[in-house]
Order: sequence, then C-alpha cells, then structure tokens
Amino acid sequence: MTLPKGTKARRAWAATSPEHPVAFLELEDEAGAKAIYSAGKSEKGLLGQDNKVVESSQFKKIKYPSTGLVYETLAVGLDSAMAIDSAGHLWGWGYNGNHRLGLSDISENGIHRP
Repeated sequence: MTLPKGTKARRAWAATSPEHPVAFLELEDEAGAKAIYSAGKSEKGLLGQDNKVVESSQFKKIKYPSTGLVYETLAVGLDSAMAIDSAGHLWGWGYNGNHRLGLSDISENGIHRP
C-alpha cells in the first residue's frame, strides 16, 4: 500500500461488511503531526471526507473542522464512527439513525462534530 509521501502509519481501524468496507489509518508526517485518513465505500458518511464522497480507493485525510484537531482514539461500526480528540471531546460521523451518534438531528451523511 502506498501512503502519502512523507508519512508513516501509526494505527489502523476497519469496518467490514460486504457492501461497505471502510478502513482508517492514523498517519504521522515528518514533523510529527498526526491525522486520520480513510478509504473504502460508504453511502452514509462514514468516510468522513465529504457528504458527497461515497467511495475512495486511496486513503484521503478526513475533513476536520479545525487544523489543530487530533483524534486520540477511534471506534468504527458498520455505518458510523466515534472518536475522542486530544481535548477530550467526543465526535461522531456517519449514519445517525435512531440517534446512534447521540446527536439530535437525523442525517444519513456527513455528521462530523462534537
């Protein structure tokens, strides 16, 4: 697997289903900055790249709302993900049916906020 130039992998997570396989990698650049990248297929916003991105064959950086945001841990389900950032905030994205992300709005794409 080819990683973005100047990065090395630190951790990996995966959600596997026949229709929607998704993988996440924590990559570290030469300066020591860490970021989460995703690849795979999800029609419910699990890739976290953009509301309209449903498939990515290359690992791309998750769209963070802030350049200083660093996820310390990540949990991935079949169609949603939860993460804790370095400040201790809980984030969720993907499918929010039955409020599984703990968010009040119901949306099938692109929920990505604390």
